[in-house]
Amino acid sequence: MSNTEWLVAKFIPDLRRREPQNIGVVVYVDGQAFTRFLGDREDGQIDGRRVRWTQSVDTYKAWVRYWRKSISQLEMDALLECRADDSFYLEYGGERLLGDPHIDPEELADDLYAKLVEDIGVAPLSITGLAEGVFSTLGIQDRIQRDIAFDAAVMGNPVDRVRFDYRFDNGQTSLMQRVSLLVGGERAWNAAHSAAWSFDRALDQLQTVHPQGVQLIALVRTPDDRDSRQQVGVLNELATVVDLDDEKRALGEMRNLLHV
Repeated sequence: MSNTEWLVAKFIPDLRRREPQNIGVVVYVDGQAFTRFLGDREDGQIDGRRVRWTQSVDTYKAWVRYWRKSISQLEMDALLECRADDSFYLEYGGERLLGDPHIDPEELADDLYAKLVEDIGVAPLSITGLAEGVFSTLGIQDRIQRDIAFDAAVMGNPVDRVRFDYRFDNGQTSLMQRVSLLVGGERAWNAAHSAAWSFDRALDQLQTVHPQGVQLIALVRTPDDRDSRQQVGVLNELATVVDLDDEKRALGEMRNLLHV
């Protein structure tokens, strides 16, 4: 039989209310530790875009690094006492004997994580919410035109309809399209190709109409994987790509692009 114990990593967003939320698990199977934390990536790093619920992403990452290092150096009791920051701490979860010696401890950690750890805090913003947040921070939300459409001839045949999510005029016309690649697979490729088609039609139809030219901007949300990098490459051929998941950088880029 295998002896299994687990700890639950907790975070208290408001120390006055003292309402902890589960953010990870540390599972011990016959003395060997396995960890799962919110924001985990396959390479063992933390994806900061998935942990915006914490006041400081850097602080959260530091605690995860500390816990992972400490589990191999400290006894469980000592690990439970490591609570220099009351917002982050480990709590004893439970213990049980596993009758099947062939149970995969990695799968057990995944199972406990799924049962004990919930998505916390405010729901992640949609791509629309992120875009509108940028406009609000830049103070141009009332100057943005939304749901723009124009007719476009396709190879001289009957006109088609091209739509953009946003238009902003400030000496130059900027057309913006939201492109979320988080869905992955064929749906992400379809989104990238659809946006690229719109950008291509806009370049073909509008550059001669607007004396200052038309600036095309793809507002994206994207995972960090090979497919998404290729999809961003497709968009980059026709438009300027702004990653809304990197809020600070996105604000700077949009400020420069829109001259505000």
